[in-house]
Amino acid sequence: MQLNFFSKDYLPYSDKRKVYGNKILPFLMPPIIEIDLPEDFEYLEYEIATKGSLLLTYLKKHFKRHRI
Repeated sequence: MQLNFFSKDYLPYSDKRKVYGNKILPFLMPPIIEIDLPEDFEYLEYEIATKGSLLLTYLKKHFKRHRI
């Protein structure tokens, strides 16, 4: 899981006040595969083959007439 947050290096006065208040929660998400190189497509295909894809499952279910 990846934790997205702002580093104190990017927050002015972060030691004196909170940017978003006291009720902010972290958002945890799985790692995202970014496609920057042709080799990244191969890794994406591997990930889909081994772990599946919610988006691909949805597209295959709702767009049966089209080749996906």
